Amino acid sequence: MQEALKACSNVFAPDPGHITWWYLKVILANNTCAGGILSLANACLFLYHWPRYFKESVSVIIPKPDKPAYNIPKVFRPIVVLNMLNKLIEKMIARQLQFDAVKYNILHPN
Repeated sequence: MQEALKACSNVFAPDPGHITWWYLKVILANNTCAGGILSLANACLFLYHWPRYFKESVSVIIPKPDKPAYNIPKVFRPIVVLNMLNKLIEKMIARQLQFDAVKYNILHPN
């Protein structure tokens, strides 16, 4: 979990619950909190259930700079802000899958 957190930048926008990576890093520096998050991640995997809270997102529309008129959809850039805990757990799962794929030679070298 700590390796996945180190790769996350502190300058990203907060999630729908207003939690930033910086807050999450500070919270998870406490071993008790980190153990709770690991227990939550393991329970999600064991029960094959992804909580609805993790699926919530916020869409933000950002206008592109130097456009003459903002009445055309192409001059806007939509971004989706996802839940930080969801992202962290998905990063941990992805890292483990990548490690296992290399360890057990599952993927073709090319």
